[in-house]
Amino acid sequence: MNYISNLAKKNLKFSKTKNILIILTIALATCLITASGIMFYSIQSSIINSAEEQMGNYHGVYINVNNKQIEMLENNRKIEKVGKCIPFKTIKNKDLSDSQMELFYTDYAGADMTNVKLKQGNLPQKSNEIALESWVLDKLKVKSKIGENIHIKDENNKSMDFILSGILSDDKIRKQQNNVIGVVSKKLVTQNLYKIKTACYVRVKNHRNIMSTVFDIGHSIGLKDENIKTNSLYISAVGGDPSLLISFLVIALIIVIATMVVIYNIFYVSVIERIKQFGLLSAIGATKKQIRKVIFKEGFTLSIIAIPIGIIFAHVIYYIVRQLLISKYSIEIKSSPYIIIISALISLLAVVISLRKPEKLSSRISPVESMRYSGVEINSKKKERNSIKKISISKIAHLNLWRNKKRTIMTMISLTMSGILFIVICTVLKSMNIYNLTKQDFKHEFSLTSTETEGNPLNDEIINNIKNIKGVKNVSTEKYTGNISVNNLSYGLYGYDDYLLGKFKKYLIAGKISSEELKSKDEVLVATNYDKNDNRICKYKVGDKINLSIAVDKNGKQTESIKKQFTVAGIVSKNIGSFGWKIDGYDLITHEDVFTRGEFKDKLVSANDNKMAGVYIDIDSSKFESIKSKIKSISQKDNRIFYDSNTDYKKELESQYMGMQIIAMSFIGIIALIGILNLINTMITSILTRKKEYGMLQAVGLSDRELRKMLQIEGIYYSLGSSLMSIIFGTSLGYLCFKLFKRSGADYAEYKLPLGSILVLILAFAIITILITYLIENKLKKESIVDRIRYSE
Repeated sequence: MNYISNLAKKNLKFSKTKNILIILTIALATCLITASGIMFYSIQSSIINSAEEQMGNYHGVYINVNNKQIEMLENNRKIEKVGKCIPFKTIKNKDLSDSQMELFYTDYAGADMTNVKLKQGNLPQKSNEIALESWVLDKLKVKSKIGENIHIKDENNKSMDFILSGILSDDKIRKQQNNVIGVVSKKLVTQNLYKIKTACYVRVKNHRNIMSTVFDIGHSIGLKDENIKTNSLYISAVGGDPSLLISFLVIALIIVIATMVVIYNIFYVSVIERIKQFGLLSAIGATKKQIRKVIFKEGFTLSIIAIPIGIIFAHVIYYIVRQLLISKYSIEIKSSPYIIIISALISLLAVVISLRKPEKLSSRISPVESMRYSGVEINSKKKERNSIKKISISKIAHLNLWRNKKRTIMTMISLTMSGILFIVICTVLKSMNIYNLTKQDFKHEFSLTSTETEGNPLNDEIINNIKNIKGVKNVSTEKYTGNISVNNLSYGLYGYDDYLLGKFKKYLIAGKISSEELKSKDEVLVATNYDKNDNRICKYKVGDKINLSIAVDKNGKQTESIKKQFTVAGIVSKNIGSFGWKIDGYDLITHEDVFTRGEFKDKLVSANDNKMAGVYIDIDSSKFESIKSKIKSISQKDNRIFYDSNTDYKKELESQYMGMQIIAMSFIGIIALIGILNLINTMITSILTRKKEYGMLQAVGLSDRELRKMLQIEGIYYSLGSSLMSIIFGTSLGYLCFKLFKRSGADYAEYKLPLGSILVLILAFAIITILITYLIENKLKKESIVDRIRYSE
């Protein structure tokens, strides 16, 4: 064993330049695998964090469950965690700018799954305890200190006295929307409520079929579909969307294959170059097993040096990228110990697999065959080639190139992998239509919205002021009330003007949309609010009757309930003005005039509450800046009004898109560098091992010019072959990834052939091969013809 180790060490010291190239290649390959792992992990973490921030990390929620059903859920082996939540009451507090405060009970598991994070203290246990967010305490002018007295006055000036038992972490979405929550004890809820409606939030153990598992568990305890809801946004983020996962797997597979091809090829070429050396070892008594061990020891030693370098290099690159992107593009980049371990194992496995063929080759050839081995594949079954009538430089170059088919093909494949990934990534990036994306989220240049319709934040005075701004072309309005229920399930009722109703036609699934009939008749459109991957259909059909129970509030108290029957006029797949994902019920859509019609007048709308939820503004783009400042100043006067701009949003997306391009191009750059190193190694080895042949050809009359031409033709074969395969497979896989990307929910994407990128790729391959042949030719010129003829002696 010492003999083998010493021989391997001496071989490594003897071929320093070659070994540095191998180390660099393995390091870059490891860097590529690590970098791709960091990128995918960062993207996935960002998506999951965003979904969790919006909706929490629960998988499903069961509504109106009794104690027996709760016990069954807690004992169910398929469930990882169960959290309970009981709504208590909603009060309007004058100290919070008349915002409504939602009081409810939740246990620790329920709080953790619904973004109610405890920062300090404990959740309430006694009937006089409460937990609030820090920003709410600031508004109530109470110190963020456990044990402080909290006095909450409702709209009737009645005080509710609590002791602060816990301080909750500020939720930026709730803070932005001025959505006030307060956690109270179960004891307080049970003492004051006659009928308790418990909701159970759950996380399931099996993360493969989360949605079906949530429904199966709900059915097993006797619940119907309307009482079972899934957190589709979060489930999709953690892997519930197969289309997005397939897109990532396709790119990851290309990366792994490219890495293995490169490492295999460079070791294969290295072993071929030393066949004569291994033949001499065999002649003096070395066994096949010992020769294999020498090669394995060399490869393993080089990989042990290279893999850590590659991992460190990947993290250094991403640290630099992170510093650039955090300040400019707000993109967070994350790593994980698992990425380091997996990357190291993949690289090591690639090296081990890559060494198998060279090991067999070196031990299989006899000492006599090794002395005359030139890299040409030996095949006794191959028929004798017909004689060539006319010899030309191009024919000699062609024959030289295909003397070792495997080496040539593997080099082309490694270059092709770089080209394929370049075209695939460029296809996806080019297909991301920022204009379509902004138009999908923003149908107008400006929007002013409010989740608080009580207190009239968006009133007629504001609308008239906006209409009087010079350059404003159109102002559309949207009304909303959430005091709607159907069979004890909460629904939202939206009222749109004629212009906005016309926008729903492209989302129409069944039925028809008529502004006049919606205005004059008791008809509604039903918006499903279902995600594409829910595999569920709307339970309503055109012509169905929906019996609504409409609660009428006066000064925060329900004074009466209107019973009204509506007919379904149409089904739409999307509600363009929805405030977000609903855990129960559907959105119902009608004309805004219904809010002030007949029996609804002064009940769905009054002087103090016009139910106005959104104002959408179209403008003359040439006056954007002046209009923007005026509309923004209007929104800043009331913190319940939220301002959005299509142009500002587009700029933000373009900035993020630029960040993605930087990451993608740095990623492609590493792949390209690996392919180039492999090409350099192959061409140099191939040409240098044929120095004797070149010397003999020049001895019989081949000029330097003709030698240069022959070498350049070989390079052109590499570049043209790699370019052609890259274009064929790259455009095909690029289109497949585009389709998967679009199916994953990117409706804004439009396929565009990256013609410019393809031309750049062809040009790059051609320039690289020409430069390599030029450098090799200069090196050959420094040696005399006699020295070249005597090269292998």
